[in-house]
Amino acid sequence: MMEVYCALLAHCDYQTGRVVDVVEEPGKLDNTRVIDIMGDNGASAKESPQGRLNEMTFFNNIKENNIKEPFEELHAKINDLGGPATFNHDPIGGAHAMDTPFQWTKQVASHFGGTRNALALSWLARIKARGETRTQFHHVIDIMPTVVEAAGLE
Repeated sequence: MMEVYCALLAHCDYQTGRVVDVVEEPGKLDNTRVIDIMGDNGASAKESPQGRLNEMTFFNNIKENNIKEPFEELHAKINDLGGPATFNHDPIGGAHAMDTPFQWTKQVASHFGGTRNALALSWLARIKARGETRTQFHHVIDIMPTVVEAAGLE
């Protein structure tokens, strides 16, 4: 299940790179704002220690004690993970690991695990900083006003 998530990230990274390549080719990258936010606030520990083939069983209140996907069934469908026949959700341990370096997951927000996403921003002609890591909080609702202001619109 972690491999499925890694494949998602690799696919998104590749597709973002293709867009940047198209803008770079005619020499317009320097004056192009690139904003990349990936994630939905990190991993969640709402599932079982073994994960699930279908996350919707959680949302539909199909509890482990009442209806549980036997591990054998999950393992038998391992090659289906990431495909159209599954909507898998990571095991709790994988979720915890994916929220590193922060502690915990979305369910324990006080330690930031699962409540922070990275944002990559590039505008080569206007932003001189390169490769810096900043720790201030931002929110997706801050993006549009920033883009409008940068474009010189009221």
